[in-house]
Amino acid sequence: MIYSVNKLDTYTNDGEKKVVKKTLGKDDFLRLLVTQMQFQDPLKPMEQTEFTAQLAQFSSLDQLFGINDRLTTLTDTEGNFNNMQSVNFIGKEVKASGNKVYIGEGAPSATIGYSLNNDVSEVTIRIFGKDGKGVRTIEIGPQTAGSHNAAWDGRDEKGGMMAPGEYTFSVDAKDTLGKELKVLTNVVGVVTGVSFEDGAPYLMVNGIRVPVMHITEVRERR
Repeated sequence: MIYSVNKLDTYTNDGEKKVVKKTLGKDDFLRLLVTQMQFQDPLKPMEQTEFTAQLAQFSSLDQLFGINDRLTTLTDTEGNFNNMQSVNFIGKEVKASGNKVYIGEGAPSATIGYSLNNDVSEVTIRIFGKDGKGVRTIEIGPQTAGSHNAAWDGRDEKGGMMAPGEYTFSVDAKDTLGKELKVLTNVVGVVTGVSFEDGAPYLMVNGIRVPVMHITEVRERR
């Protein structure tokens, strides 16, 4: 029987710190099995059933290591393929779940996306800076259910131009009876680039890094 201990023991020998591995692998088990066969008492041979059981255990262990290696290779291959496929998003117009907008140099405007499940009597968009403070409120009248886009010109409540950078927003809506309704916010725009972090692909959409898994809609650029 193989016992696996999830830690390393240490001890000191003549001032030198040693590390003892307490987890047996495939090679360790094979060495133990061969050593047991070499030093067994000829007058008391190992029972056939016990020897057969140990061989079967080693065979199963070897197969599990092989399966694990193949699964790792398959996962890596699939991940690389998906990453390469992400490049095809460049130049496409996408919609992704999120609540960020970016104001850039020379392009002081941003598109805010949101989806309504029902017809509403009013919509209120609030934009916040990095410190979480509100910088602009945009009131929109009645709208029907579906996807909508609103433009922010990059200015605050007093008409001053905000500094280039990343901002967040929220969207509130009420029905005809004044009841608050749930609103799904979206990042919308054209993909201009792809980056990778920890093996995961991210799309650059209007200056915002968007995980590919957050993409909900892709279409050709209009």
